Amino acid sequence: MQSVAGKKSLKMNAGATVHHDAATVVSGSAGLSASADIAPPTRTGSIRVLTYNILFGRNWRESLAVIRDANADVVCLQEVVPEGSFYAPCAGIERIVDDIAMPCDYAYLWGRNHKRLGNATFAKDGVFERQVLRAWPTSPYGLSNRVNVGGVQLTIANIHLSPMWGPAPLMFLPSECFRRIEAAALSRWAQCVTGPVAAVGDFNTFSIAPAYRRMSKDWRDARRAACDRPLPTRPTYGLPFVIDHIFVRGAAEILDYSVFSGGGSDHRAVLATLKVPFKSAFASAESPV
Repeated sequence: MQSVAGKKSLKMNAGATVHHDAATVVSGSAGLSASADIAPPTRTGSIRVLTYNILFGRNWRESLAVIRDANADVVCLQEVVPEGSFYAPCAGIERIVDDIAMPCDYAYLWGRNHKRLGNATFAKDGVFERQVLRAWPTSPYGLSNRVNVGGVQLTIANIHLSPMWGPAPLMFLPSECFRRIEAAALSRWAQCVTGPVAAVGDFNTFSIAPAYRRMSKDWRDARRAACDRPLPTRPTYGLPFVIDHIFVRGAAEILDYSVFSGGGSDHRAVLATLKVPFKSAFASAESPV
């Protein structure tokens, strides 16, 4: 698949290029460094997936420290803004790409009052294909890609379901109707995907709510499979909300799950290790988006 062309580009480290338009594709960078005494997890057919809502990159140094500590093979970020946006001086996509230094795909999803936000998906050995996920009548709710890490292939849906456009908790139930629609659309989309699939990100819903219950019909929750009492992922309100999730379906086994404390966001980063089929020919058979 051909690379997506942008209206304006800026040169980044190691030859990577960031494009300013509705889709951003970055390639040509090395991954985050890992300790020399840690064996590459992909040798055993496993892949470490991190999801993190970074709150517009408002406190990017703290968020980056969490990402580096996680040492994930795939990093999925939500609430990523373009450089020079309304949210300045928050960290934009160019700086984030430079700091994480992995191949990346980025797409705007939704916004309000000229505040445009998107999702960015990074993978150590390549980000392939792409599809922006949408369910009428809502705005786009996710970005899907096929990623490669050392021969392990996985389709990743980087998700940010509809937020509450209004005061909490009054607007939770009206907005949950949209999230229920998006969750159903996500499951229908996944039925057409070949191979293992992971849907990760900020779902803005928790275990007793309709959207989560719709997801649980067709997906396996990494938290429930591998962890009894995780930290809340949205501690801002002082309540034990877990609204950032990692769901899997197909030939993917959940090995472990953890939630990182600290960071520079009103969300916490979530990490899961998944065991998926090993296909060494994938990297040579696919072309980056």
